[in-house]
Amino acid sequence: MAVWNDERQNADFGSGESANAWRFLEAQKNSSNSLALRDEVNVADDREIVRDVSSAVKRNILAKLSGATSSTRWPSASQNALARMASGAAWSQMLRLLENATPEGRLFEPSPLLWGASFRLGSNRIIALWNDADANGKSRLVTQLEGVRVLDLWGNEIARSDKKKLVIPLSDVPVYVLTSAPQSEVAKAWRDARWEGTSPIQTQVLPFSRPIATGTKNLPRVLVRVQNVSWLPFDGRVGIDVPKRWKVANDTLAVKLQPGEMKLLSYVLTAAERKTDDVYNIETEVFRGRSDWKTRQNVPVATIAIADEVRVDGALDEWNLASWMNIGETKTGDKNGVTQARLALRADDSNLYIAAQVRENALQIRDETDIEYSFWQGDAIQIALGVRNINPLREVLSDELGARDSDYGFLLSPFATGEDGTPSGRVLRLWSPTVGFGATTDRVRWGGVVAGARCVLRRDDKTKLTTWETAIPLSQIAELQPARRLANNENIRFGWMLHNDDSAPLEWAQAANNFPWTRNSGSFLPTNILSGGVQTYVGFSRIVSPLSTDNNADLHFDGSVWNPPSPTATPSVMPAATPKPTPSATPKPTPAATPKSTPSPTPRASSTRTPTPTQTPSATPNVLPPLPPAPASSLPPMRPEPLPQLPSPPAS
Repeated sequence: MAVWNDERQNADFGSGESANAWRFLEAQKNSSNSLALRDEVNVADDREIVRDVSSAVKRNILAKLSGATSSTRWPSASQNALARMASGAAWSQMLRLLENATPEGRLFEPSPLLWGASFRLGSNRIIALWNDADANGKSRLVTQLEGVRVLDLWGNEIARSDKKKLVIPLSDVPVYVLTSAPQSEVAKAWRDARWEGTSPIQTQVLPFSRPIATGTKNLPRVLVRVQNVSWLPFDGRVGIDVPKRWKVANDTLAVKLQPGEMKLLSYVLTAAERKTDDVYNIETEVFRGRSDWKTRQNVPVATIAIADEVRVDGALDEWNLASWMNIGETKTGDKNGVTQARLALRADDSNLYIAAQVRENALQIRDETDIEYSFWQGDAIQIALGVRNINPLREVLSDELGARDSDYGFLLSPFATGEDGTPSGRVLRLWSPTVGFGATTDRVRWGGVVAGARCVLRRDDKTKLTTWETAIPLSQIAELQPARRLANNENIRFGWMLHNDDSAPLEWAQAANNFPWTRNSGSFLPTNILSGGVQTYVGFSRIVSPLSTDNNADLHFDGSVWNPPSPTATPSVMPAATPKPTPSATPKPTPAATPKSTPSPTPRASSTRTPTPTQTPSATPNVLPPLPPAPASSLPPMRPEPLPQLPSPPAS
């Protein structure tokens, strides 16, 4: 019996849940004959209800597909009446369609985005379909198949085949496709289907591993991670459009990818200018024949600056030239919750230094009377470092459930309150090569206090600003070796996550544009709640002077008030339910017409061409796909309706 107890409140289920659930269930199916699924959700609005109901249905569809003989859902007392009604209606519909159906297998492998689960019920077939990363509501599957009906999560008909043509709308909410066509025709329909509205190649521009030094030739490369997310081979090109006054040696590269394959493309910068906020707007464009797909991303700098010894006193006097890694979003008029945070890294011959600032209503310090320290329910910063077997130009990253993508994990914790009422910071070890991931049994100190580490906290309740300054001895991270990696231009894998008691964790993975389906439960603790991914890198660099002689020119905080730069310069991680395209850091160009003819494979004359307005989704730091508002006709029925009539089989 496989038991699934998901205790996340307002959880961000993400686009990786299908892949992770499927792999887990595949590994368990030989010993599992039932699945117990428990959702404890705090429903905020109808959109949250749809997401939570959808997540439960998808997990149970995958459970049945993996061979589980029964599925059971435990209702949550925390759900309101509307949520319970929606859950019950969707659950009833799923059981009426699939309870007596025989699983036939998964469709569209090895796509990490398009999921299809096929079931047979007598002479009929029922296919559950969803797209795990629909960012614009335009994704659809187009094929030819007669006598087909498409039902939504609650059994409302939303499409049917017309003159053999079938158009299936796709989102991250499952739909059911009902057909009585022979298996040979069904198989051909899926094999010949066109996937419209979603690029077959997804792109991620990796953060720059060191600051841009204006006027020098020592420039970092533009690294673009690409993955074929369709079920067909890809043969085309990927181009980049860089900021104004930047130049690249060749802005278009030929790419061949097998289904599911991932590669890293390297573009050589020949000229660039630094911005004070170290965030750069870069567009990627995927070409295949006459089709092209564009994605614009804000690309930050992620680096460990080699510096003189830092005084760990919470004042951050030595951090005015830092390259800050920002997460979160500033919301106009928002007086509740964490809206933004930033973190920077430095190192010398003795320590790795971490500085962070968080805008939050209050700092929640560990309750010293608790028998367990559940840091993910309070305020803390979790750090993950991968220091072994790093080759960002060659490696193909794994998104297997529980894949080890880091070697060290630390927690910066407001662990206690001093006699004067000020918070006392500690650095706790979560895992390391000698402390197994998830193997710690002390749920108060976890892996223990890191020997020799220092952590100073300052809290300003007037400005709602929490400041962290931390030093971790290099002797506790033996393989880090900053000086050697700087000399050899080597990177390490890096991730961080801000836990807070106001909302779901804020993740660097989103700000760094990680593919959402590379999330796994083996990156951050605790594994039963968090499923982030450590899939980007930090490099090592010397401190680069700012553009201005004012030492505070590149600060986002002035120490007393929250003072972010203008929205056109700051990367935003928008709320999961309402992602919007990130505004460009450069002045808005005059729109230019998109060429209709097949683009030439030769290098373009200028890498600073005016970007073309596009309807394609923005890859703003890994924003989860929106759920379109449901029309009244698609709301769940008040009570289960009769099972929809399946099409009659054709006359023999």
